[in-house]
Parts: sequence; structure tokens; C-alpha cells
Amino acid sequence: MTEKEQLMRRIQASKFVAWEIKIYLDTHPSDRNALRRLREEEEKLQALKEEYEENYGPIEESGENRWAWINSPWPWETGEGEEET
Repeated sequence: MTEKEQLMRRIQASKFVAWEIKIYLDTHPSDRNALRRLREEEEKLQALKEEYEENYGPIEESGENRWAWINSPWPWETGEGEEET
């Protein structure tokens, strides 16, 4: 697994954790530990997204970066995804 894929997996895991905490908070809105943990997880997620975008380009469409992906090399230009024989 490449570093890019590993970072994306960490982002996905962090999103999952944040989502699960939000669901828990739907039924336990006064749980201060869960609120603290959610803030921590959201900060971690933001840092991971920033790291990814610095190294590999935007993750999601947004504002001025909406079309930035077009400037990145396409998979067939980098050999990414090619099987080794």
C-alpha cells in the first residue's frame, strides 16, 4: 500500500470515528467526554486532510480549488495502478 493510500485510510478511519461519536451524542448530548473526544477527532481529521491535500491535491470539490485536480497527472501518466509482471 502506498503512502497516499495509507493516509487516505487514516482519513477514512477518522471520519468514521467522528461519525460514530456524533451518533452517540444524539442519545447522550450531555456527555462531556464524548464532546471532547469529538473535538479532538475533528481536529485530527482536519490535520490529516491538510496533509493529504498538501501532498496529493484536493480531496473534495471546494471553492477556488474545484478544478485543481485537472492539473495533476492522470494515472496512466504516472504508471499508477499498473501491475508488475
